[in-house]
Amino acid sequence: AGLRPGSLLVDMTTSTPSLAVQIAERAGTAGVLALDAPVSGGDVGAEAGTLSIMCGGSEEAVARATPLFERMGKSISHMGGPGA
Repeated sequence: AGLRPGSLLVDMTTSTPSLAVQIAERAGTAGVLALDAPVSGGDVGAEAGTLSIMCGGSEEAVARATPLFERMGKSISHMGGPGA
């Protein structure tokens, strides 16, 4: 709720692939792009901007999120579709 069509939802929690797929499907019905992007690197990596970010979602969603991710991490990998 509250996201307008064309918005980008980024879930950076560590959850199950099936939940990532459910989020992407529900977002898609509202015209919202969804990206699951769990990270590795802990507090130290977050503070230093050196996280590893693993993305699952469409190429378009990854491209839109990349400028933000580049500020947060050193390694950004598109692993495939939602939940990949």
